[in-house]
Amino acid sequence: MKKSLLIIAVLGLTFASCKKDRVCSCKTVSAHKLKTSPAPPVGLTAPADHVDDDKYTLVDASLRTANRACIHTKYEYESTYWTTTVDQNCSLE
Repeated sequence: MKKSLLIIAVLGLTFASCKKDRVCSCKTVSAHKLKTSPAPPVGLTAPADHVDDDKYTLVDASLRTANRACIHTKYEYESTYWTTTVDQNCSLE
């Protein structure tokens, strides 16, 4: 009986999730490229590429939850005259 209680206690401590505030650090790069069709008006240029460094606090999160929330994403969207690619690379500190 004592051995089974000891095993249960050890397993309980092993699988317990330690919830605390965790910091997710992200570097976001936005790149813009002019499209050829439709032809942009004369003198129009795409916005300058932009780099941001951000930090987000994940409040009361387990390590598993924080890893799932703090991820690398890349997406693209289009406006009338240019295409924007956003690349966000995140990691836990």
